[in-house]
Amino acid sequence: MYNEILSLKADQENFKLEMKTQIEELNEDLVIEVTSNEKATLNMCTKLICDGMAAHPSVIALGPNPSWGLLYPT
Repeated sequence: MYNEILSLKADQENFKLEMKTQIEELNEDLVIEVTSNEKATLNMCTKLICDGMAAHPSVIALGPNPSWGLLYPT
């Protein structure tokens, strides 16, 4: 269980990094500036979503290294 929690925390950190990258690309591509308030809102929403997903029994059941193949077997 401890390893699953660590894995979910790592996934959350990766998601946060991806969000930061997406915001930077949005700024560059559309030549707009996302304000610090908007960034804070996005970060809070991201945290709430990740925390909610991490606590969901279906996500926990996927184990420490989930993949889309587990959800959509071919």
